Amino acid sequence: MNSARRHARIECGRQIGAGFLVTGRKAVTCAHVIADGGAAPLTVTFAHEAGAVAVPARIVSHGG
Repeated sequence: MNSARRHARIECGRQIGAGFLVTGRKAVTCAHVIADGGAAPLTVTFAHEAGAVAVPARIVSHGG
């Protein structure tokens, strides 16, 4: 988990937070970052990539 390639920027409405990849297609972040996830758009950006673009995402599990 020390690799910057696993670090993600998670945006959900007005909330911005950090996250990290746990598989090739799933990331984990704090519950408060996705609190508005039912109504707000959710995106993930991997800043380590040149020309990083926000990728649309969805919540698959909410533990909060």
